[in-house]
Formats: sequence, structure tokens, C-alpha cells
Amino acid sequence: MARKRMIDPSIWSDESFGSLSSGAKILFIGLFSNADDEGRILANPAYLKATVFMYDTVTLDIIKTKRTEVIEKMSSVILYEVDGKEYIQLSRWEEYQKQQKDRIQPSKLPMLADAKQMLSKRVASAKQVLTQYSISKDKISKDKREEDRLRKETKVANATASLSYLLTIPVEDVADMVKTTGATERQVREKGQALYDYCESKGKQYKNYKALLRATLRKDYGNPKPKTMAEIAHIEVPTTEELERAARMRAQLNGLAKSKEMK
Repeated sequence: MARKRMIDPSIWSDESFGSLSSGAKILFIGLFSNADDEGRILANPAYLKATVFMYDTVTLDIIKTKRTEVIEKMSSVILYEVDGKEYIQLSRWEEYQKQQKDRIQPSKLPMLADAKQMLSKRVASAKQVLTQYSISKDKISKDKREEDRLRKETKVANATASLSYLLTIPVEDVADMVKTTGATERQVREKGQALYDYCESKGKQYKNYKALLRATLRKDYGNPKPKTMAEIAHIEVPTTEELERAARMRAQLNGLAKSKEMK
């Protein structure tokens, strides 16, 4: 049981104490009246009810609300937790409670320092988890970027390996070829159509139709120097006569098709 405690007369003129509700004032006085010789007390609402409000019909929720009020307004009341249990330390205990040193009984409750030490460990552990999460997140992000890059390259490679590329040349590829070959946008499109007709009529197949188109444009419009690895590889570029012959053949086939339709 706690020893006799003193109430300093200055408490009644203290603004913080004066701002407390009646129930919170009783709780504050009950805290230092029942604290051990080192100014510590259990903060469990059930314990406070049994100790301070033994004969009052107040709920645990009300006591918890009053406890929060006291902690927020009285800076000397510090709530802390150790191993899942709540305690209160009265930080100005020795200032207001004069005790004979040889009669002080050591507290059986854990110190505030124990809570701070546990908190430090938790913070350090949390930081470690966050660091690991950050590293893992960065790795996932890097892997995703690499996966997206490979997927994009594969998509581009598949597109340029298809004969239909010559009929559906992407806008960005057209712009790049206009810039690097000296051809106009219309000439790039027309050359794509001509190459498509040529490959169709001759049964020709190329690994990279984009490279074929670029090489043909450079040959015809004055910039034959290859700039990519695909273009450095040998590419069989059809002559202008071959392209014109393929275009005439296509026109003849179209004419025959129309004649049959009219009949």
C-alpha cells in the first residue's frame, strides 16, 4: 500500500489543474495519492476504478476518458507501455513528495526508461523492415522496368518482322525515316506499299522489314549510310525497276479483278 502523500497548496492555483473537469481532478489527486515511492502507478482503467473510484458508479470508458484528459493537460503525468501493460510515471514526483531516503521502497513497476528502450528497439526493427521493403520494392520496380523493356523490344521485333509492317508503318517510324533518309512522309508510305507489292509478287521474306524500308529510302534519297546494327547486316534491296514492275503487276491484277466484278 502507498504511504501518506502530500498535496501542495499551489495545486489550487495551477492553471492546468484548474482546467480539468471535476472527475479528472479527482483522478489526478488519486494518481499521486496511490503511486508507489518512485511515482509510478498502474494505468489500467479497471485498476484506477478500483483504487480511485471504488464507490462511484462510473464506467471504464469514462475513466479512460478522464485519464486521457489528465495526461493531455498535466505535463507531469506520462503514460507508457511495457510488455502490453500501461503505466503512469509522475515526472515531478520528488519535487512535491518529500520522503526519507532510508524508507523509500523500490518500485516493482517497470521504469519509463524500459518503455523508451523497447520503443527504440521497435523503431529500429521498423526501420529495418522499411529498408528491406524499400530494397525489395526497388528490385521489383527494376525487374518490372526490365520486363517492360524486353516486352517492348519483343513487340517491336515482332512488328518489324511482319510483311504487314510495310502497310502500317508507325507514325514515329515514319517521322524518324523522314529525318534520317531525306524522304517525305508520302514517299515513305509509297515506298512501303511498293516494297510490300514486290515482296508479295516475288515471295521474298526479310527478317526486318523496317530495316529493308530504311535501306531502300536511303538508297533512293541520298543517305545510304547505315546507322543501326540491323542495317549494318547485309540487306538485299530491290532496284527501282523491280519495284516499278511489281507496282505494274499489282495494277494489272487490280484491273482484272474489277473487270470480273463488272461482268
